[in-house]
Amino acid sequence: MDRVKCVNARLRELYKPCMERFRNSGPIYKKSAWPYLLCASADYVDADFKIMVFGQETCGWGKLCDHAACGAEVQTLMEEYDDFVKADGRSSPFWNLNRHLRNNLAERTSDRSLGWIYNNVVKLGRVSRAGCDEQIYQWMLQGFNVLRQEVEILQPDMLLCFSGPAYDHRLEALCGQFDVEEVAGGDALQLCRLHFKDVAMPETYRCYHPGYLQRTGVYWDAIEVLDELLAQAVMQRPIAAR
Repeated sequence: MDRVKCVNARLRELYKPCMERFRNSGPIYKKSAWPYLLCASADYVDADFKIMVFGQETCGWGKLCDHAACGAEVQTLMEEYDDFVKADGRSSPFWNLNRHLRNNLAERTSDRSLGWIYNNVVKLGRVSRAGCDEQIYQWMLQGFNVLRQEVEILQPDMLLCFSGPAYDHRLEALCGQFDVEEVAGGDALQLCRLHFKDVAMPETYRCYHPGYLQRTGVYWDAIEVLDELLAQAVMQRPIAAR
């Protein structure tokens, strides 16, 4: 089995028991969108430097948000994720900012291959709209708490969390305690490095969500600061022998 198939097989096995619990969760199942199940590409798995980018939660999810219409399986939802990412997400502040970062970083680090994978802090959102209410979130902590295992399976070199400080308590609940270190030039962006107590966690940065960055007029400032931070991190990493 090649590396990509192996990684995705491990993700499927991680998600299957969670999906079964989700189907049997009664009111949670009825009011939640489908879970955001990751699928790794060859570009990601084989990259010299891997970045896992986090939003907060989905805004509905894909073509499969109608629970009554489709008893989606894990593989179906992973394929839905793969199709969505290959289509470059949607036109939104989150995806537009990430396109800028990907393109700029590819130009600045052309001697290294970069892998990007997109995740959310909260695995379950509400059907057809943004946000995650407290009932969904509390159920997810018990029934679909997989973020730490996703990191272990996918082995990113960096986590970049566009979740803002309001989601720090959720990151801690999912990944363990951390200390916060402000990044120079990142005050208006709430850009900080998160130093997890668990030393197995990758280098992690947290910033305001791109929608908020746009509303507060610091969107382009964020791109400039993040460009520099990411380029430095990538160029400091030795190129792996092939």
